[in-house]
Amino acid sequence: MKICVIGALAALAASAGVANAITYSYSRTGGANNSEGGALQSIQSTFNTQTNRFTWTANFSNRITNGFTLVVSPGPNPKGHPGELAILYFDNTNLANPVLTVYGYNAKNDQDSYRDGSNASGTQAPDRIMSSVNSSSLVNSLSATDTSGGGRRLSFDIDASVINAHFPTYANPAGNDYTGVEYGNNPSNPNRIGIWFHTNAGLSTSYNSDGYLTNWSSPLQGWLDLANSTVTPAPGSVALLAIGSLVASRRKR
Repeated sequence: MKICVIGALAALAASAGVANAITYSYSRTGGANNSEGGALQSIQSTFNTQTNRFTWTANFSNRITNGFTLVVSPGPNPKGHPGELAILYFDNTNLANPVLTVYGYNAKNDQDSYRDGSNASGTQAPDRIMSSVNSSSLVNSLSATDTSGGGRRLSFDIDASVINAHFPTYANPAGNDYTGVEYGNNPSNPNRIGIWFHTNAGLSTSYNSDGYLTNWSSPLQGWLDLANSTVTPAPGSVALLAIGSLVASRRKR
């Protein structure tokens, strides 16, 4: 009987692919610290540690938001963490054709990483990672939709493998690891996310022939800056982790 139980547990763990793969989810209801770039209602996000699938959906109660920049971390407020994180630019100035570009984040409290890759003095070349224009295979969906009641929903679903495997052009001065857009899986501070989410109204953008930004400017900007917000691992993922540990323990015996 013990052999049968162990075999069943091992089969369940194997069916998970990699036992420590977890899908984390984050949700928030309520507005931003500043709403000049749009009246934020809610956010839903997921990140899978094995597939690097990263999703983000922001719902607004008005329709002034033309785009946003987003940086996430495994816990700290992303500001002040150069060479560790990626910044995503979501441009929905054309609702029918939103564009997503990704760069190494220069850790400054502004949106200029697309033209200045480092927080050192002067202007350094941007650390370009990907553009939906030339990396369409990594984009599952980009969506910008006006919703009933005068609202707007902005959403992306991407394979962030290239982002998270990127080697930053400007490494962290203290030698801290680059994490890209990962969150939730920091062993020393588990189940956490840090967020630097800045929205734009009246946004003006332009791109070069490779699909990367040459301009991102707007008269109105809102923001939501958070540190160590709680994320939730999918219940099935946690169960599989426990199963994997039990199987390993049985094998040792």
